[in-house]
Amino acid sequence: MTVCKEDKKKEAYRRMTELQLNINGIQEFMKEDRLNISSGGSLMHLDDEQTAIVQRFEEEYDVLVYHVIQNDTYLGTLLTLLFVSDQPGEWEQDRAYVKARNPLTYVINLDHETQSEFGSVKVETHAGVMVRTL
Repeated sequence: MTVCKEDKKKEAYRRMTELQLNINGIQEFMKEDRLNISSGGSLMHLDDEQTAIVQRFEEEYDVLVYHVIQNDTYLGTLLTLLFVSDQPGEWEQDRAYVKARNPLTYVINLDHETQSEFGSVKVETHAGVMVRTL
């Protein structure tokens, strides 16, 4: 099933609001299709390389990424992509995960790409910036 981008954006807005992301970041996403990344306690715009990674992921899986979290770990640099799938029948369950602060994501290991995977992660939001806690 193909869901239009506007429907995915409405769903992304709902999730970003639930996660209490920075209101300016939400507005940039909704009005300008501009993604933000939470990294090191700050909210920034994606650089060109990060933007290209997100675009490839969106095209491959027909999803809409609405936020990215970057972590430097002993496993490598991780980009956690929060996204809305092309399966509206799954959105209600996805919302429950978001409400529990355990959204489904795709985590890309930039140093060891074969270790990238879908899964859920535990997150917190501090002053509109997301932090991955697990």
